[in-house]
Amino acid sequence: MTSTVIDALSSSFGIVLLGVLTSSLLHGFTSFQAILYFRTSSDDSWILKWMVLTLMQVAK
Repeated sequence: MTSTVIDALSSSFGIVLLGVLTSSLLHGFTSFQAILYFRTSSDDSWILKWMVLTLMQVAK
């Protein structure tokens, strides 16, 4: 009984790992883009900057 459960779970670990790695990569790209935005957007209004910051907090 337990060996069938372990076999079923072990076959899905690769897919879960790919999902976690892809999600981490996309989160890294998004964070990098937000950091670049805040470093280079000195002319933008504070309302726009707060909206970007809020979206980054929600997207976590």
